[in-house]
Amino acid sequence: MSFRDLHVLVQFWSPVTVLKRCWLTTLDQPFGIGVVNKAFYSYRLESEQRMLPVDGNEHMIEELGSPGRVYHQKFPEWSLDIKGLPTSQNINDSTA
Repeated sequence: MSFRDLHVLVQFWSPVTVLKRCWLTTLDQPFGIGVVNKAFYSYRLESEQRMLPVDGNEHMIEELGSPGRVYHQKFPEWSLDIKGLPTSQNINDSTA
């Protein structure tokens, strides 16, 4: 995988079923980093620890952020700059 911009993180969220519920996760999914740095590494590790429920009510889609919207609407999204986003709070809003 090659990128035009070196400062990029691409990761995939995939649905998995756990205890009869559908969740989105980045764990065991492909990802790419343009250049290895601490911020991208930390962001990726936190992403792998997060699972988002996607089998709930349709009105809750916005609460799931980008991954939830992408999953339900089947339309990809991206963010050009995540530097200003607190990772633990907005991890689901910055990449899908």
